[in-house]
Amino acid sequence: MSSEVTLPFTANTISETSSNSNDKNSISIKNLLDNFKDKSHSINNKISAHKTYFDGVRGFAAFQVFSMHFMSSNNFLQGDDNSEQLSVRNQTLFSFPFLQTFIGRSELSVPLFYVLSGRVLVTSMLRSAKLESLSSAFVRRLFRLTIPVMGAYTFLYIMFQIGLFHQFYPTSLNGPLHSYRAGVQKPPFEVGYAKGVVDYPYGILWTLHQEFYNSYYVFITAFALFSLNYRGKVIVLTFLIIVNLVNQSMSTFFFIGVALSQLSITKFYEEINKSRYRSILHFSLGLFLFIRLFDYGLVFIRYIDYYFLGFFIGADSNYNPVDSNGLPTLYACLFSAVLIMLLELNQYVQFLFSCKPMELLGKMSFGLYLLHPLWFGGVTPHIINLVASTNLPYVYQYLLVWFGTFLALIPGVFVFYQTFDLGSVFVAKFIYSIIKNAKSTNLFNEKFIQFKTVSIIRSNHTNLESRLWSPITAKLSADYLCNGQNPFAPEKEKKLLKNLDLNKLKNDDVIFVETGTLPTFVKRDLPNIKTSFVLVSGDGDGSPIATLKNSNVDVNLILKNTYLKHWYAMNCDYNPDPNRFSCIPLGISQWNEQRESLAEVLADPAPIRLNSKKFILSSMKVENNYFHRKEPYELGCKVGGPLYDYTECFYEENNGDDKHQKQVNYYKTLASFRFVISPFGRGFDCYRTWEALYLGVYPIVKSSQLDEMYTDLPVLIVKEWSDLSLELIKETYIKFKAKKFNLNKLYKEYW
Repeated sequence: MSSEVTLPFTANTISETSSNSNDKNSISIKNLLDNFKDKSHSINNKISAHKTYFDGVRGFAAFQVFSMHFMSSNNFLQGDDNSEQLSVRNQTLFSFPFLQTFIGRSELSVPLFYVLSGRVLVTSMLRSAKLESLSSAFVRRLFRLTIPVMGAYTFLYIMFQIGLFHQFYPTSLNGPLHSYRAGVQKPPFEVGYAKGVVDYPYGILWTLHQEFYNSYYVFITAFALFSLNYRGKVIVLTFLIIVNLVNQSMSTFFFIGVALSQLSITKFYEEINKSRYRSILHFSLGLFLFIRLFDYGLVFIRYIDYYFLGFFIGADSNYNPVDSNGLPTLYACLFSAVLIMLLELNQYVQFLFSCKPMELLGKMSFGLYLLHPLWFGGVTPHIINLVASTNLPYVYQYLLVWFGTFLALIPGVFVFYQTFDLGSVFVAKFIYSIIKNAKSTNLFNEKFIQFKTVSIIRSNHTNLESRLWSPITAKLSADYLCNGQNPFAPEKEKKLLKNLDLNKLKNDDVIFVETGTLPTFVKRDLPNIKTSFVLVSGDGDGSPIATLKNSNVDVNLILKNTYLKHWYAMNCDYNPDPNRFSCIPLGISQWNEQRESLAEVLADPAPIRLNSKKFILSSMKVENNYFHRKEPYELGCKVGGPLYDYTECFYEENNGDDKHQKQVNYYKTLASFRFVISPFGRGFDCYRTWEALYLGVYPIVKSSQLDEMYTDLPVLIVKEWSDLSLELIKETYIKFKAKKFNLNKLYKEYW
C-alpha cells in the first residue's frame, strides 16, 4: 500500500475556491468538482480521478472522505441546516419526524460506530481475502444503520479508516504540532488535506474533532486507544489533554485522562502477567472490573434518570441538571463512560481468554448503537408519554418505562440481526471488487513475484524424508543408542535402532544418548568405555548441561573423558568447551507424520502462491513457553503491536484422523510467507525454525547459544525482541534475497 497520496489540486487552488464563497468555512461544490475534474482529465483522461491521484486502498479512502466532506455530510451528521451547502437532511427522505429525531441524535453514536467498525473491518481485510470475511465484518455494521443513505456514508468512512489505520506511525511530536497549526482556525477538511496534513493522522483527527463538536472526544479517545503502538497512544492523548486544558474543557480532560491512565494500567498488567503472581492479577482484575462496571452502571442510571425526569416534571427535553448543554453533553458523557468500561472489559478478556478482543469490542458496540436511536431517539419518549397519561405513581411509571423500552428493543434487535444480514454477500462482493485491484500491502514491491517453488528434489518423497534432519535421523545415523530398548522413536523405526553394547564398541563409533538419559549414561556406561567415541545427545526439551546439573552430575566427567573425540548436542544452552562441544540442530519433529508431510510438500513441483497481504507468519502455542513466547507473539498478533498489520496469526493443533492433511496444509501456508517468528520451543531450539528453512521462509529468532549454528543460513537473529522492526525486516529481506546460502546443514549428509 502506498505511503504517499498525490493530490490533483494544491492548497492555493482550494484556498481560492474557498475565498469566493460567502461562508469562508464552506466550499462551492460546483467549483470544486469542476476544478477537480479539469485537473484530473488534463493529466490522464483514461483513468478515473480517484484511481489516478489516490493510489491504492488508502488513496481510495482519502478520495471518498474528500468527496464526503465537500458534500457537507458532516453537517448532515450534526443536523445543521446550511442553505449555502448541499444539506442531505433537507431531502424528502428525511422529512419524517422520527428520522429527523434519529439524525439529530446520531452525532455521538455514528463517530464511535465508524471507529469500531472501521477497525474491525481492517482487521478482517488484512487477515483474509475471502469474501466471507468482508461480509461478516462489513455488512453487520452497514445495514444496521436504519437509514439507507447513512449506510453509504458509513461505507465512505470505513474506507477512510482503512487508510488511516494503516498509516498511523507516530515517530515524533511534529505531527501533532503541525496539525494544531493547521486545524486551530477550523479550516474546511479539504484545506487541511491539501496542505499535506493528511500525512499526519493527527491532523485529520483534529479537523474531524472540530467538526463533530460534542462527539470529538469520544471519537479521538477511541481512535487513539486503537492505534498501533503504546507511544502513539500516549502522544495523542497527552496532546489532547494539553489542548483541552487550554480550552478549559474539563469534561474532555476527564475522559481522556481516564483513557490515558488505562494505558499505564495495561502496561502494569503486562509486567505482572509475566510473573508468578498471575493468578493474583486475574483475581484483582476481576474485582476491579466488577467495581468499575458497578460504578459506571450507577452513572448510567443517574444520567438516564435526569433525562426521564425532564419528561415527568414537564420540563423541556433538554433538561439536564448535570450540564446546561443538555442532551448532547449527556450522550457524550454516557458514551465515553461506556467506552472506557468496554475497554477495561476488553483488556480483562484479552488477558484471561486470549480471544480476539477487538472483535468482541466491536460486537459489543453494536448493542450501544442499537440502543441509541431506538431508545433515546424514538421508542422511549413515546413510551414515556403513554405511561405519563396513566396517572400511576411515579415509581410505577418509572418501572413501566424501563420495562416497555426493554420489550421494544427485543424485536428491533432481532430484526436487525436477522433481516439486514441477507445482503451481506452482495455488499461484500461489491467492496471486494473495488479494493481487490488496489496496490498490494506487500512491503517489498515484488509486483511480479506472486509464486515460488519449494521443490528441492525431483525424487520420490520417501527418499527425501530420510534425508531431512530430525532427532530420529540423528539416532538412525548413530552406531548405537543408549536406552535403545525403549527409545523415543516412531514404531516403524524402533526396530532399526541398536541398543548400546559396550562389548561391541569399536574406535570412533557414534553413540546417541537421549538428553534425559545422560545422567544414567555417565554413571553406568561411561566408566566402562575403553575405545574412542563420538557422543551425540538430544531428543529432549531440556538442555544437556542443565539436565546433568539437575542430577548432580559433573559435565566434566564427559568433556574430560580420555576417549571422547567430540560431543554434539541438541538444545544446548551454553558451550562449556568449544574444542570438544558443538551445538547441532533439533531439525523437524519425528512425530505426527511431520517428516512425511514436509517431504510431500518439498517434492511437489507445483508453485505456491505468496501471501499478497501479509509477509510474516506467527504460529505458536504461547502456553508451551509463556515467558519466552508472549513478547514475540504480541509483536504481530496483539492489536497495536508494531508488526500487527503485516503478520498473519493462527495456530491449529495437529491431531485427529486428518492430521497428515492438516500438516501438509500448514506447510503450504508457511511456505507462502517470507518470514516466520520463531521463539524458543520447549527448549532453546524449535522445530519451526528448521521447517521454515526447508520451505524457503526466513525464521526470526532471538539470540542465544545457538547463534553459531545458524552461520551461513538465512536466519534473522535479534538481540531482543523489541529490536525487531519493519525497517530491520526490510533490510534483512533485501540482503537475504541477494545472498547465496549454504543449506547443506539441513540434510543428514552434512552431519
